[in-house]
Amino acid sequence: MNPELATYGPVTCLNVTGMGEPGGSEHVSAIGALYAVAAGMGGPAGPLEGLWFVEDERPGLEVPRELWRWHLLLPLAGVPEPGLVERAREEARPSGAAVDRVRVATFTEGECVEVLHVGRSWPSGGWCRMGRIMRCI
Repeated sequence: MNPELATYGPVTCLNVTGMGEPGGSEHVSAIGALYAVAAGMGGPAGPLEGLWFVEDERPGLEVPRELWRWHLLLPLAGVPEPGLVERAREEARPSGAAVDRVRVATFTEGECVEVLHVGRSWPSGGWCRMGRIMRCI
C-alpha cells in the first residue's frame, strides 16, 4: 500500500452521504442502495469510492469511528439521461435498499493523496505515509 499524489477532474457519480464507522449498518446500507440504483440504470458503474472526514477539533484518528462522516461515490460512465435515476430508484425500491438517499453528483477531487486499500484491516503505516505526503503538498 503506497500513497501517491494524484489529480482528478470532474466525474459524475451516484452518491450517498452519511455518518458512521466503516462496515457499520449505515455504511453497508448506503453501499447496497448505490449498487441497487446502479443495477436499475443498466450501465457500467464503479469502482466504489469513499471520501472520509470528521467535523471535530481532534485529529481524525482520535475521533470515534461512529462519528466519522463519509461520501460514497459510484462513478458513472457519463451523465444519466433525465428520469433514469428516478426510474432506477423505483425499480430498486422493493429490495428494501435506502434508494431515496442516492443522488447524482458531479465531483472534482483535484489534487489529492490516493491509496488503494484491499481487505478488512488497515495497516497503521499507511496513515503515517499519507500524512507525510499531505504535509508536503
